[in-house]
Amino acid sequence: MMEQTKVPPTSKPLSMKLFSTWEGERTAPHCIPRTCTFKLQSLKLTKPLDLESSNLTICASMSVGNFRRSLRTDEINPNSQGIAELDYCFSFQYPHYLKREENVLKLSLQRRKRYKNRTILGYKTVAIGLIDLSQYTA
Repeated sequence: MMEQTKVPPTSKPLSMKLFSTWEGERTAPHCIPRTCTFKLQSLKLTKPLDLESSNLTICASMSVGNFRRSLRTDEINPNSQGIAELDYCFSFQYPHYLKREENVLKLSLQRRKRYKNRTILGYKTVAIGLIDLSQYTA
C-alpha cells in the first residue's frame, strides 16, 4: 500500500489581481474617467457561518448609469476563527459623474446558491458594504 504524505499548510495568502476597463467614447460632459484601485489583505468574520457556506467569494461591483462591472474572486475558506489572509487587488476604470449621486462601489461577501444539498447557478449574498466614491478626490 502506498503511503500518503501530507503537505503542511502554508501561511502564504491567496494572491489575485482583478481588473475592469471602460471605453468612454460616448460620455456626458460632466463625466470624468477615473480609476478606483483597492487592496484586500485579510477577511475577518465576526459571526460564525454554517458549515455549508464556508466557501465564500468576494464580489466588487459598480453600477454607474449604463456602466455595470462585477469582479468576483475565487472561493475563500476562512479558518475556524473566521480569518482568511488574502492578497487581492481590485482595479476599476469607471465614469465618475460630478452632478449625480451614483458613484457607489458595492462590496459583497457571497456563497454559491444551494437547493437540496446541490449547488445551483448563482450566488447568495451573505454580507454587503457600500463605498461612496464621490467623497474621494483624485
